[in-house]
Amino acid sequence: ASVILNADQYGTVGFEVDGAVPLSRGLTLGYGATATNVEFSDGTNNWNHSQSLMLRWHPSAKLEIVPFWMLANDYDDEAGPLYIPAGPFVPPRPRQRHFTGPSWVDYRYTATDHGILASYAPARNWTIRLHSRDMLPLDSLEQRVFSLTELAPAERIAWVAQAKELILAKKAELEGHRERMTSYAYGEIVYRADQERLEAKLSWLDRLLIEIARELGAKR
Repeated sequence: ASVILNADQYGTVGFEVDGAVPLSRGLTLGYGATATNVEFSDGTNNWNHSQSLMLRWHPSAKLEIVPFWMLANDYDDEAGPLYIPAGPFVPPRPRQRHFTGPSWVDYRYTATDHGILASYAPARNWTIRLHSRDMLPLDSLEQRVFSLTELAPAERIAWVAQAKELILAKKAELEGHRERMTSYAYGEIVYRADQERLEAKLSWLDRLLIEIARELGAKR
């Protein structure tokens, strides 16, 4: 087994372990796990851990089958605020390791990846490789976009509906914080930028829905 500990001057602390265990002749189990508390220079931070397993099976000298699985979790992650000058001057330098954003920007997501790899060598210098992989991040908005192409049209429509509901809820939540946000310097700029970002996502989801409808129409 291999064990790694890491840390930095901001306060990040991490732990990693991986290794392989022979289970029988032709069958080996590989494993890995990591846990990290990450601290960034702008005061943002997050706690995450992930784990993975894989089997390497050789039922014969010519055939290899490798099933694998991974699960990752991320907690209390956030992005630092951006400051935009309201004139032709440079703003004051922000204080290091000091997060000035609101607490409600924290988010959490979970992602999983699993599949099977196989290779067969029917003759010398020839190898046939097959794979079946399913990447399904479980976050209900941004992360699941990576697996959209693997979903059936009906599942994509359901995902679009769920994503729009979440964005509309976020817009309503943002509206509830408008008075407090706009009371700060540059708060109106930040508020409008956040609203425009959410509107852009809604617009993209509408275009995606049109593409799915066209795809279904072409199959009829």
